[in-house]
Amino acid sequence: MKRLRQRVKNALLYALARGLIAALRTLPVPLVLALGPPLGRLAHLLAVPERRRARRNLEAAWPWLSAGLRRRLVRRMFVGLGRSAAECLALPRLASRLGTSRSPCRLTPEAEGVLLESLAQGRGVILVTAHYGNWELMAAALARLAPLAVLARPSYDPRFTRLIDAERRRHGVRSLWIDGPAHLRGAVRTLRAGQVLGVLLDQPVDAGERLPFLGRPALTSSIVGWLARLTGSPVVVGTVSAADRRGTITLESLPSCAPEELTRACLATLERAIARDPAAWLWSLDRWRAARRKSHASSASPTLAPCRKESGSQVQIAYH
Repeated sequence: MKRLRQRVKNALLYALARGLIAALRTLPVPLVLALGPPLGRLAHLLAVPERRRARRNLEAAWPWLSAGLRRRLVRRMFVGLGRSAAECLALPRLASRLGTSRSPCRLTPEAEGVLLESLAQGRGVILVTAHYGNWELMAAALARLAPLAVLARPSYDPRFTRLIDAERRRHGVRSLWIDGPAHLRGAVRTLRAGQVLGVLLDQPVDAGERLPFLGRPALTSSIVGWLARLTGSPVVVGTVSAADRRGTITLESLPSCAPEELTRACLATLERAIARDPAAWLWSLDRWRAARRKSHASSASPTLAPCRKESGSQVQIAYH
């Protein structure tokens, strides 16, 4: 009976999602984009477990922040998610603007130069990013410069997985689903074909290296270092800003080094991006769940020492 209820619930959620997508895509693009923040505020009210987890994670990472500021940052996070969802819904009609001055996701000449210079080595590019800003829009924008595939975790419902896959493919982004061993072969083939491979390094995992992230040890996938050593591919860390409302893409090339050092360097770069705009990161991720199960293991020491800067609802965390 419980499984039947879950199947019915999943079917209703999928039907609701498809209906909502179809309805919103009949609206003018400006109206769809305007609906994003209100939808984010609604999600903030309804998604109680995610809201509470985000506040707990913020408190554990930066305990010096006041409770009121943590609440405001989490609310801004949800508003940003709503805005990103609206941009993704409007993307089929916004796609022609990508790469132009009217683009909702702006690739600066400096960032474009970093990517093209890395691709010129002929070994593909490992693009490390996080659940930060509109990462889907960033992938669609970069796919206009080079073929791009992303390592992704499938949804709990195969219908949503197929829906996400279809939406990405229409904008030139392939998904390599990590629920089977074939994704590793696909990742290597992508790089050896001279293409871009996207990796969300902040994805919660149940096995990996215990490395510091935002001041706490977290199990982190070793795939970036492993792939870089196997293929010789350069590693670029990319984020898309949410603070300027223009979706400015920043790309930073990292020097080659030992696998664990490379992973640490990627995490440190992502930490600095989160420090610049904390509300842009998805604090509701259960990022440290596996580490909690191993509470008796020795904790890693953070490689970065944080200090805070507060101003109203804004906060920046500087890492030295």
